[in-house]
Amino acid sequence: MNKPFLSYRAWPELANDPHMRQDFKTLLVKYSSAVDEVWFCTSLGIVSEAEHRAQAAATRPLAVWLRKRHKTVALQIAATIGHGGQLGNMERTSFGDFVGPGGEIEAGCVCPLGSAFHAYLDRVTAMYVRALRPESIWVDDDLRMNSHGEVRWGCFCPGCLAAFEAFGGRRYDRGQLVAALTDNEQPAPRLAWVAFNRFRLEQVFRVVAEAATRIKTGIRIGLQQCGLEWGEYNGFELRNLFEAARKITGVPAGVRPGHGHYSDHQPRDLWLKNIMVARQAAAAGPDVDRICAEIENFPHPALGKSVSGFALEAVMDILMGCNALSFVLVNPYN
Repeated sequence: MNKPFLSYRAWPELANDPHMRQDFKTLLVKYSSAVDEVWFCTSLGIVSEAEHRAQAAATRPLAVWLRKRHKTVALQIAATIGHGGQLGNMERTSFGDFVGPGGEIEAGCVCPLGSAFHAYLDRVTAMYVRALRPESIWVDDDLRMNSHGEVRWGCFCPGCLAAFEAFGGRRYDRGQLVAALTDNEQPAPRLAWVAFNRFRLEQVFRVVAEAATRIKTGIRIGLQQCGLEWGEYNGFELRNLFEAARKITGVPAGVRPGHGHYSDHQPRDLWLKNIMVARQAAAAGPDVDRICAEIENFPHPALGKSVSGFALEAVMDILMGCNALSFVLVNPYN
């Protein structure tokens, strides 16, 4: 059996805190054989391009240092449309609101179809690729249409309603659409809306792939995915994203199955997560060659899981079909 590809995910503070940087270098030198790749992180949230530019510049020396030790460099885009809720760090923009079925707005997110948002994401992706020259880019799991703070189901803004009509649905106002989606006797509108959700996610994924490829060819584009059962509002599989990325970049895409079991408090939750991981791995499709499991304890207290718990989860993820593993290495909460 081949050794799984081992990645370590670092939060943006790694590049900005000298003590974290030194600890990181010490660990990597001491345990070099256990590290194949490090995912450096963008600034958190939808923030100014100046803040992203400073973060990219601060991270670049670490990427150079890592390559000298024959490790690969990856980039984690910490927010596309925004996480919302407690992770909804966002400067006020004109990108367009993320609107729920009742007209509610999540202030920490943006509409996935906004042209100004796409232009911003293009520029931000390009600036990090220029600075870090990554082999892979991993889009965070905020790229989903469900469960964003105040908005459980999105996006029902006027622009999305117009785009849905052009996509092949009929003309609706928001109230009419919500009524159609909740009519259990007529599944056709709901199926069309789920297909439209997949389409909207693909448009964002395309922006990242196209911006990256314009600067550096051959970058793998990966998606940090949540459980498919929890996110069926997005479609049971997201192969359209992976197919689009492979066509743009010329290399297979990646998927990071994850979601749940963030502590050892309920040990049997591991089996539930394993089932979700297995289904995500099986649903990835022919355009994916790296299936990299999420192993972490959010919100990252240092002893959120036991050493044996981490090890067992890693082994189980391999058995569920993963050929790579990702661990949170350094973050501001430890």
